[in-house]
Amino acid sequence: GNALVECESSDGSDHVIIKTAATERVKVNSNGVIHVGGTGSSSVNFGIKGSTVTSNVGKLGINSSYSNLPSAENIALGKVIFGHGTGEDGPVIEGAAGGAWSTNNLPSALKFYTVPGSSTTQTERFRISKDGALGIGGANYGTAGQVLTSGGPNGAPTWVTTSSGGADITSILKYTNL
Repeated sequence: GNALVECESSDGSDHVIIKTAATERVKVNSNGVIHVGGTGSSSVNFGIKGSTVTSNVGKLGINSSYSNLPSAENIALGKVIFGHGTGEDGPVIEGAAGGAWSTNNLPSALKFYTVPGSSTTQTERFRISKDGALGIGGANYGTAGQVLTSGGPNGAPTWVTTSSGGADITSILKYTNL
């Protein structure tokens, strides 16, 4: 067939490359980073590392292949997509820039998506902002004094302003039907 495994070190790079149909499909570089789909803008990079000098924990990194730092909020950095072998994608957990990045400033957020019934489109349901704020239905963080109320077994929670304008126990009990 047309499958090929190369061990490349002519330029000192010490890569292992797997090709099919004469096209690079997987590359493991000398740093242990696995590039799937090549090394260009359409590739996905995985880094799996064991313990390091600074921390004795295993690490799994999913990195975009962009060469520039994110320049604005909501630029996707990596995603974990749960799907089916036939190609359909379901729920998603996404790491995103929480603003422009620089060498000593890496604001970031986590977004959680699900797919509603009778649909194939992921909808953002929950977000943790760069400041630790919790967003319901995306970047809806509510305002000071609001409480979350349940939408029941088939509905999303919503932010509600209590009658006293604050989250005291009486207003919480009133709006949560406890």
